[in-house]
Amino acid sequence: MSITTEQMRWIDNVVGKPICYLLTCYARLTHLFPKKEKSLKTILFTKYLGIGSIVQATPLIRSVKIKYPEAKLIFLTFHDNEGLLNSLGLIDEVLCIRTDNHLVFLLDVLGSLRHLSDGELVARVKSLAAREHDATAFLVAHLAELDTRDVHLRAGYGSLFAYCRDALALSEHEAYHHIEAARAARRFPVILEMLAAGSVNLTTVRLLVSHLTVANHRDLLESVRGKGKADVEEVVARLSPRPDIPPSLRKLPTPLPAANPLDAQAPVAVVPAASVPAATVAVSTVRVVTVAVAGYPGQAVAPLSPARYRLQLTIGVETLEKLRLARDLLRHAIPSGDEAAVLDRALTALLSDLARKKFAAADTPRPSRGTAPGSRHVPAEVKRAVFLRDLGRCAFVGTGGRRCAERGFLEFHHVHPHAMAGEATVSNVQLRCRRHNACDARADFGRNRVRATQGPSVPGSLRP
Repeated sequence: MSITTEQMRWIDNVVGKPICYLLTCYARLTHLFPKKEKSLKTILFTKYLGIGSIVQATPLIRSVKIKYPEAKLIFLTFHDNEGLLNSLGLIDEVLCIRTDNHLVFLLDVLGSLRHLSDGELVARVKSLAAREHDATAFLVAHLAELDTRDVHLRAGYGSLFAYCRDALALSEHEAYHHIEAARAARRFPVILEMLAAGSVNLTTVRLLVSHLTVANHRDLLESVRGKGKADVEEVVARLSPRPDIPPSLRKLPTPLPAANPLDAQAPVAVVPAASVPAATVAVSTVRVVTVAVAGYPGQAVAPLSPARYRLQLTIGVETLEKLRLARDLLRHAIPSGDEAAVLDRALTALLSDLARKKFAAADTPRPSRGTAPGSRHVPAEVKRAVFLRDLGRCAFVGTGGRRCAERGFLEFHHVHPHAMAGEATVSNVQLRCRRHNACDARADFGRNRVRATQGPSVPGSLRP
């Protein structure tokens, strides 16, 4: 039922006028306690269509120019409006977006983003992410309703999955996740609220859907709020523990050479694996622990139960011989020959060896001879102390207080740069991942100088 004119007037008088009065009072009160205005360096106007609207906005642009004379005024618009804006004499820079084709349009939009400050760029990214969360929740809600009807069947699609993949252009992975979330949301609507807030994602919902009940769904969804896939898998392993998988070794046949797709004369032979004689297959690799676990396809490491994990990998013949030899040599200590126990022993020995090589670790380390003034050398005792203090991970802390969690490709970073007379002491050296070490270098010396002096990176070892 539509609202009549009389009803609209009544709403304006009863609701609109009091709200306007309160806002007016608030504006007048704020003028009694003026705040110190921040100096603006750049002001961006955006208006794409409508020359008349730009003309009408001229007084506003002029007043902004008068109020902030030091600020740079930038106007983002379509190419057709460039001449008008230049003729106004108020805009310092006009960013034009061409509409010749989609590629040119997107390239111009991408180029316009380079003028944003870091704060503006982060704000826009967060806003877009929030909008994507909302869009995901709305799409899941609509799919939940669509699943109750025969719309996709009447449209000629055999299933909702085929409709999402072909009509909505979702990938198979996206279609599966959206449908699982939609069906779960029909039973537990709180999922939609958490999807819109970004508290959970589609992967989280998929992992938990078979464990959600009327009694536990709120507590369970709250327990995974903001967690990643690995953490959610740990929760699932506690909810539904799986038995340990017995070690398994299986030969993998050498892949058949693929025919050149450009060679039309080359016949393509499809040979079933079962039809290849075992004696004719050259075996060069072996898969270890290949028993598949439902729900964890293709993962190298997956939790089975609390503190128990499945490991799956492919190794070469030489590595297999080393594994067998180590198992045989450890029969006195591990009579069962359990490969997991052998692997644990091997990793313990490897870590001890790496500690000696990287940090000169020893039961009774020799005293350091010190470092010559101006040397880039980081003494072994400093490396050991820094590694223990930083707990073996990057010590970079962001502006919001978040510490980097990287543990690979670590390097020793001088807080006060070595080029500025920074010494290799425990107080001046921290662990950094490679990217944060380079980020600090760019902040200290500039991007161009770092790019010119930075040599090719050598993956693997900790570097000073």
